[in-house]
Amino acid sequence: MITRAEPVGGPIFTRAFLVMLAFGLVGVGLIGVRFLFGLAPITNLSDGYPWGIWKPLNVVIATGIGAGGYAMALLVYIFNRGKYHALVRPALLTSAVAYSIGGASVMVDLGRWWNVWRLPLVWLWNSHSVLLEVSLCVITYVLVLWVEVSPAFWEGLKSRATRAGRFARWFGPRLQKALPLVIALGVLLPTMHQSALGGLFMISTYLHPLWHSGFLPLLFLISCLVMGYSGLVLQDGLTRLVLGRPQEDDLMPRLARLPPFLVLAFLLLRFGDLAFKGRLGLLLVPDRYAFFFWLEIGLALAGSALLLGDGHRRDPGRRFLAALSLILFGALYRFDTYLIGIVPRGDWHYFPAPAEIFVSLGLWALAGCVFIVVVKRFPVLDAAPPGAQTIVHA
Repeated sequence: MITRAEPVGGPIFTRAFLVMLAFGLVGVGLIGVRFLFGLAPITNLSDGYPWGIWKPLNVVIATGIGAGGYAMALLVYIFNRGKYHALVRPALLTSAVAYSIGGASVMVDLGRWWNVWRLPLVWLWNSHSVLLEVSLCVITYVLVLWVEVSPAFWEGLKSRATRAGRFARWFGPRLQKALPLVIALGVLLPTMHQSALGGLFMISTYLHPLWHSGFLPLLFLISCLVMGYSGLVLQDGLTRLVLGRPQEDDLMPRLARLPPFLVLAFLLLRFGDLAFKGRLGLLLVPDRYAFFFWLEIGLALAGSALLLGDGHRRDPGRRFLAALSLILFGALYRFDTYLIGIVPRGDWHYFPAPAEIFVSLGLWALAGCVFIVVVKRFPVLDAAPPGAQTIVHA
């Protein structure tokens, strides 16, 4: 089993990196326009659709994909599966980057963003607001994630004969002593806000009955675990393909056993709830709501079927396709709940403006740039076995 982490190495400013950086700079420029002139010049938001693609795509889906750190914390530290410890550090980095996207997008999406400084002021809190709990948890969890990732930075710096190296040698051991508390927060906070992301719509009268449910908090929690574990499998495949890392043939097939069981629990809960409320007939109505519902189910079943059988799970290509399908399932379920399944009162229509799309692409591209810089310069990914050739592609 590979347990030692090392920097990937290689040049930073490759062609792929520069393309992503260009998209990121375009997104940052449009965000600047939004902060200076408001939402109207670059969005198609309205009273009927006050939340566009930024909230479901950059916040709800990004934090779902970023749940890998939470999923691994549960597996390694709660269920004591220490053999997966080698996957914790890349999972935490993915989570930190994805949650940073979410935090940045919340700022971009706020109508009066200049009032965000009031958020830490306890005496100004609306204690009845679910969104307040989500905001506080996400902000705190972003900080927790970067603290959990930081040992990789201190390890990368401690060998240097500089002031930063001396600080790393002094601070690193002290941080290790505090990590159990940080890890505990890293389990508690996502449990709270991932369920609360679903709880936001429990009181909504604008959500279609195919998605409205008293089990929304639990469904969102299960979906984040599906996306988290699948995201780790997908990340492994991408880093092996793009960064030329050796294939992991031991841990990933074992990890890939978990998503189908979570999908089964999700489907039983969802169909059981629809049956109990007498809503199964809505699945046969020929409209866009039924179409997107069945598309979710199709992606979930396809991804799970690809992972049935040990031989299938050991096939890197099949495992990659399965992980991609399951991430799309979780992403679509969350996107549908936050946007497609909304039934506005009145004749309202929404399609994202080009600038909204470029802001989203820019943030995701910047996230990719940060991930590449960190793994190339700091010990995050598992080391190559002795004698293995590693070719850096991006």
